Amino acid sequence: AQAFKVQPIVSKEVIIHKIGSAYGSNRAMHIAVTEILPFIIECGVIERVKLGIYTIGSTLPVKNKAVSELIVFTDIILSASKSILIDEMGYKPWYTYYDLSNVSPVNFNILLSKKDSAVGNGYITLKNKV
Repeated sequence: AQAFKVQPIVSKEVIIHKIGSAYGSNRAMHIAVTEILPFIIECGVIERVKLGIYTIGSTLPVKNKAVSELIVFTDIILSASKSILIDEMGYKPWYTYYDLSNVSPVNFNILLSKKDSAVGNGYITLKNKV
């Protein structure tokens, strides 16, 4: 997703470089990427333009409020943070694959809550655990 935020079409080598920088580049990682690419293509996450060249697939429309809240919750937890600015959501690679345009952060009330801030449209934070 980070590569597709910068350019619409990427090569297999770019994908391998991005994954290698996060997990270490060795022969096993190269084999894993080669083996997982057909699965990712079949799922519609990416599309193959031609051999070794890929573009982002169609976005997954999310209309259910609980599912959209779970996506944002997962992002906050995985980033080891307690909140996210609403204005930043469009720039994070995590949201590249989801169409959350029909969902408003104001409706988050199960796991998250919206707070006002001095900057932008506010932020979304984790609800206090009971």
